[in-house]
Amino acid sequence: MNKENNILCCVWTGKGCGPGNYIGEGSCIPCEPGRYSTAPDSEWCEPCWQGSYAENMENPGSMWCNSCQAGTYASSQGMTSCDPCPPGQYTQSEGMNTCQYCLAGYYCPGGGTNMIPCPAGNFTADQGSSFCDSCPPGQFASAEGSTECTQCNASTYASGVGSTECQPCAAGTIASSAGMNECQPCAAGTIASSAGMNECTPCSPGTFNSNPGLDFCQPCQPGYHCGGGGVAMIPCHAGYFTLHESSISCDPCPPGLFAPVEGLDSCDVCPPGLVSLSEGQDSCDSCPPGTIAPYTAMSVCETCPPGKYNPNHGETMCQDCPAGTYSGDAGSSSCEPCPPGTYSVEAASSCDILRCPTHWEQEKFPRFGKCLKSGNFIFDYFKLFFKDK
Repeated sequence: MNKENNILCCVWTGKGCGPGNYIGEGSCIPCEPGRYSTAPDSEWCEPCWQGSYAENMENPGSMWCNSCQAGTYASSQGMTSCDPCPPGQYTQSEGMNTCQYCLAGYYCPGGGTNMIPCPAGNFTADQGSSFCDSCPPGQFASAEGSTECTQCNASTYASGVGSTECQPCAAGTIASSAGMNECQPCAAGTIASSAGMNECTPCSPGTFNSNPGLDFCQPCQPGYHCGGGGVAMIPCHAGYFTLHESSISCDPCPPGLFAPVEGLDSCDVCPPGLVSLSEGQDSCDSCPPGTIAPYTAMSVCETCPPGKYNPNHGETMCQDCPAGTYSGDAGSSSCEPCPPGTYSVEAASSCDILRCPTHWEQEKFPRFGKCLKSGNFIFDYFKLFFKDK
């Protein structure tokens, strides 16, 4: 007997057939492949049972059958060989007539003796898989043997297939919902100040951000102002200014000052002769006739006092009324001539009555400051009056 091949070699003695043979037509005949006999003088050979086989190719006549090895099976009787388990199935034991399906989370490539767990980043959702599927972008599987992938949380992402973990979004970008395969940059006027954020924050008042995907806002420069969530600095209008950075609004130039163009960080001073009457002016106004602005940064025109006048716009000083004229009211643009019979000196606010000396009489049709002496002698009163002055 050859135990290694499970074959019993027999020699017909004429007295009986040994195991592995059967009696037929007056002789011993070896059992055919897939069959066996264990008793002598058998009339037939039995087929191998399910889960076993008998080749009988090199040495015909088997007295028993071999069990199928792990990873193989024999589903029928009388098998001459075992079949490997098909993909998606396996057997851990010998002598099996069927293979088991791989469980979800595992795979079996075929002819295997064990289930193989899907590596991290992969999964099988159903039993009987011969390979594992990779987690799609936006999902991950951190452990082996997974039956499903998990969506990345908001603020994280997984860009490729087969991810074992999700990455936090970089500063300046966000993932607003779960299952994202990429992060979105924050729009201009908003920021994500740190990594792993799920929403962008508007720039605070006084700051701005003109580019997408940033993690900080810039302060508004002097001469500009910024509201919340601004994408650009807004220049102050003419007549307004901001002295400091990060301003949320512009200040009007105070009276006496002006800002001629937009975007200024200070106001200019109105020069002498010009004024700005109210706040927020972009230019200075000329003082009208009868008024003056003798200094810089004036917010109101000064009126010329009585006895003085100013006939022009934008002057810095008033003129004295010449002798023989007067201005009785403040703010005069011209001087009035003294009426007949009166006179005045320079800068007079009124005229005085002309009184002629004894034996003199007032000219009936007077010209300025004249007295007539009896006999029609014309005398210049002023020369007489001011002779010794």
